[in-house]
Amino acid sequence: MAPNAEAPAVKQRLMIREMVLDNFKSYAGKQKVGPFHKSFSAVVGPNGSGKSNVIDAMLFVFGRRAKQLRFNKVSELIHNSQNHQNLEYARVTVHFQEIFDQESDEYMVVPGSEFTVARTAQRNNESHYYINDRKVSTKEVTELLKAKGIDLDNNRFLILQGEVEQISMMKPKAEDKNDTGLLEYLEDIIGTDKYVQPIEEASKKLEEMNEKRGSMISRLKVSEKEKDGLQGKAEEAQQFLDKQSEMLRSRINATHVFAMKVQANLDTAEASSRELKEKLAHERSKFKEHEKELAAAEKRHTAADKAHAANVKAVEAAVEAFKAMERKDVQNNETVKALKAKLKKASDKLTADIKLMEKTEGDKIDCEVAVPQLAKQAEAWGAELKAAEEALEGLQEAIKGEVEGYHQQLSAVRKELAPWEKKQGEVQARISVGQREIELLQRQQLEAQKRLDGANKELEEARKAAVSKQQEIKELEAAVEACRRGAEAHKQALAAAQTAERQAEEQLGAVRERVGQLRGDLSSSQGQSGVMKELMAAKARGELTGIHGRLGCPRLFDLVKLKDPRLRAAFFYACGNTLVAGDLEQASRIAYGGDRRFRRVVTLQGQLIADSGTMSGGGKPLTGRMALGSAAPRGNAATDARAAEAELREAEGKAEQLAQALQAARDAAVEAQRAVRLAERELASLELRLPKGPCAECAGPRQARRGEKLRSLKTKVDRTRKKIEEAETEMSKKEVQVKAHGKAMEKLKKDITKQGKDRAKLEEEVEACAEATKSIEDEAIQIKGRQQEAEGRGEATGAALEEARSKASAALCAHGPHVTHRMVPTYAPTAAPPDPSTRTLMSLSSSCDDGYMVDEAALRGSTSDAKLIELAEQLVLKATMLEAELQKLNPDLSAIPEFKAKAAEHAARAKELDDATAARDTVRKEYEALRKLRLDGFMAGFEHISLRLKEVYQMITCGGDAELELVDSLDPFSEGIIFSVRPPKKSWKNISNLSGGEKTLSSLSLVFALHTYKPNPLYVMDEIDAALDFKNVSIVGHYIKERTAGAQFVIISLRNNMFELAERLVGIFKTDNATQTVAVNPGSFAVMQQQQQAAEQGAQAGRAMQQGCGGQQQPLQAIA
Repeated sequence: MAPNAEAPAVKQRLMIREMVLDNFKSYAGKQKVGPFHKSFSAVVGPNGSGKSNVIDAMLFVFGRRAKQLRFNKVSELIHNSQNHQNLEYARVTVHFQEIFDQESDEYMVVPGSEFTVARTAQRNNESHYYINDRKVSTKEVTELLKAKGIDLDNNRFLILQGEVEQISMMKPKAEDKNDTGLLEYLEDIIGTDKYVQPIEEASKKLEEMNEKRGSMISRLKVSEKEKDGLQGKAEEAQQFLDKQSEMLRSRINATHVFAMKVQANLDTAEASSRELKEKLAHERSKFKEHEKELAAAEKRHTAADKAHAANVKAVEAAVEAFKAMERKDVQNNETVKALKAKLKKASDKLTADIKLMEKTEGDKIDCEVAVPQLAKQAEAWGAELKAAEEALEGLQEAIKGEVEGYHQQLSAVRKELAPWEKKQGEVQARISVGQREIELLQRQQLEAQKRLDGANKELEEARKAAVSKQQEIKELEAAVEACRRGAEAHKQALAAAQTAERQAEEQLGAVRERVGQLRGDLSSSQGQSGVMKELMAAKARGELTGIHGRLGCPRLFDLVKLKDPRLRAAFFYACGNTLVAGDLEQASRIAYGGDRRFRRVVTLQGQLIADSGTMSGGGKPLTGRMALGSAAPRGNAATDARAAEAELREAEGKAEQLAQALQAARDAAVEAQRAVRLAERELASLELRLPKGPCAECAGPRQARRGEKLRSLKTKVDRTRKKIEEAETEMSKKEVQVKAHGKAMEKLKKDITKQGKDRAKLEEEVEACAEATKSIEDEAIQIKGRQQEAEGRGEATGAALEEARSKASAALCAHGPHVTHRMVPTYAPTAAPPDPSTRTLMSLSSSCDDGYMVDEAALRGSTSDAKLIELAEQLVLKATMLEAELQKLNPDLSAIPEFKAKAAEHAARAKELDDATAARDTVRKEYEALRKLRLDGFMAGFEHISLRLKEVYQMITCGGDAELELVDSLDPFSEGIIFSVRPPKKSWKNISNLSGGEKTLSSLSLVFALHTYKPNPLYVMDEIDAALDFKNVSIVGHYIKERTAGAQFVIISLRNNMFELAERLVGIFKTDNATQTVAVNPGSFAVMQQQQQAAEQGAQAGRAMQQGCGGQQQPLQAIA
């Protein structure tokens, strides 16, 4: 190194020197754990010795609660064992110091940097913290450790047992607040989760402001709508005021013109003024009379209007009442129709019940007469039975000796009959299977018949409902009749199946009898080998069909092992001759071969070839479609008809399904009959092939006669017993019928009584409805008459009103203009004061705006009298026309101030909306700024972690690749993060789809990448190598070994290729239920071992030299 070269900067860092545990969990008394090495220390020991309690002690000191340490209370952390009970406290003290790294394992402690952090747990669940034996708060401890570089916010320097595997099971994003996904895990480490709460608050505030702004917009729209709604009325009122102003200006101007002309001609008009005044007074009196007449006419018009309005209201009320009466009348008519239909239905039911009661009484009498006769007949048959049984017993005593001899011969024959009995057992099993199949088919037929009866009943109800509601659906009867014919066909098929069953039973009885004969005729001299050869030869010739031979694969029935042999028939009924093949090819070869008896084959993969040759691999059965909907009350007949048609279609579908089920049952019955016929043919072939035994030759005529007599007596006894049973059954049936008929008669009597009461009630309701209808009709006629009278009075009042209006208009037209016209040219100047009308005009002129006044000076100098008169008449005409127009208008003058108020309110709301929009935009900017800060900070940390993850995984796996991917690249916080991994020589996979070891390597790579993002001075890891193999443990161990150059690692491990790399071993062991520790320095131990080996080797060399040079032994000792 050059003399002027600068030495590398030495970094100061924190380390744990040792830990002292006093009565903490499994540690009894004061136990020192350590001292720890500055770089790499390994904690080793057997399972259950207390290794993980070292990390729990650190967590306890760092402020974790008892529940986070798998305990409910702090007092439970105090040690408790058989030799150490009722201890008062537990204490953990961690000794920290800051160091400067030097060469090799040496380091220099920073002076004054040593400190201790301790925490105690009391029996009363109190806990206290101490820094250098000074009692402090949790906050002070946290601030001190954070200041020293320990990340207590995320605690990523502590990897607990199983936490590595939890990383691999994380979802891209947490599903709820209580869960942690990969996104939340990384964001917690990066530190951008501090923006989550402000962003949520800003989002909530923004949403509230948007809602507030939306409500303001709605209110603004409502205000604008109200303003626009009043604008038309306000404009109309303003137009009215403008016209009114124009009319007043015209009148004022006309008055000015008149006044000017009158003032000019006052001197010349004095002579004729008196005459005109008289005429004027006369006209005024007339005018006043006309005014009085007009006022009276208006009063009469007002009264007539009121009367007319009252009449109109009365007419409207009468019309409404009449409509209500009409509706009530229609409702009553419908009620009467329904009551009549109910009455007719009740009458029909009553007639049918009476007929049924009469028939029931007749059946009851017949049953009562038949019961004594059957009882007498049963007594007679009982006597015959008793006599036959006595005769049978006597005959049995007589032939008892001979029978014993025959029994001995028969036992000898039975020994030779064993092979044939086995064959017979198989045949009987097949016959019993056939019988059970027939019984099953009978049950299926009964169920099908029950379902068919139910379908017929529902179909009949649907038909009745359709016919009663609407006559247009008569075609339903044909469908119902078709269903009935189908039911008859089903009944016929059922009878045919029952007949076939009886025939099969008869044939089965014949077969059994023949088998009994075969047992007596079997030859005792024929051996089993000869019989088998003969049977196989008969099978080869096609004469014997009951022997299968070698099938090539086992039957499913033969593979079933049963503890109870009595269940074999049931399993054979379920399995039949089904064969079990190894694969589909073998199954196809057997099923489609020449032997038609073994067409049903199943494979070990679950594939099935049925008897019909079809192949299937499973499926699920069809469901339902057999339920009929109940007919609910309808609003009208058309709806009921459609519903009835739908019910009919459902019933037809159900009938079709029942027909299919019945057809299937019939097919199964035919199959069972075929099986019975096959069994008969096999028994017949057996009968032909069996040789006659010696018993047939030794049986003499006497034995034959006695046997014949015995059989005849047995037959007679059986026949008599059968007759007695039939008679007893018939008697029971008759008695049940008598009871049933009695109950039915009682029920019919009750129904008849109830129907009589219902009929009387219905008749009363019909009469009440008829009376109500009549009263409604009378009231409707009266209301209609009152309506016509009111309409007549209204027409008369309207005519009178029109006449009064015409008179008033004529009077105004006749006198008003002419008076004014004649006043203009005839007034003369006079000194008399003006009359009241002149004063009014003068006051109006003085109150008006000068701009609206006529230019009096110009008119006096340039206008003639004719022009002034014409101008005045035009102004009067204009004012009159405007007044007429104003009378036609009916504006709402209050609309103008309302419009102004609404306009002001609209402006205020618009200003409020602008203010709310500005505030919303401000909050939105803050929200977007927070989101940008979170996104930028997260993406910066995410890219760094992803890059380091790739590097670490490639280094650990020697060629693999790993990547953190955003599910949504535009918004990483919406869908989360995917951890994708490509193990060496494999394809890309999600971490959840990797094997256990690959998951652990991937998770560890992420943990080490996070360590590079936020380095800590110390790391503690608990069995992170548990799921790794030997190779990967070595790779991870060497990687940690490299990382220990600038940090302190404490690893808890049970893998030797991990802890052998440590510079110091801390052994954990337990004696007497109390954990103890010991620290070992492997490097020093190795040096001592080498020195010891060297000393031993030197001693051995010295002894060898002494043995080789005996004469020089003394000088050698002196040298030594």
